[in-house]
Amino acid sequence: MKVEFPIIIEHEGSDWFASTPDLPGCFATGNGLEQIIRNARRAISLHVVSLAVVPSPSNFSDIDSDGNKVVLVDIDI
Repeated sequence: MKVEFPIIIEHEGSDWFASTPDLPGCFATGNGLEQIIRNARRAISLHVVSLAVVPSPSNFSDIDSDGNKVVLVDIDI
């Protein structure tokens, strides 16, 4: 089953950072948009394996991104 989790992407210069609002403590870094999405997908997949119950992803429109880019990342559960 595929699930899409929203991530918030921030970057300054060549430093990229992604957080997953629905999964506290789940972060990723990278050197560009494609790499940060790939790394976030991997981080989310590893994070949900450790959870007894996987939370339902937030609605895209409900994410407070503070002006940063929000992207949906799909994973297989």
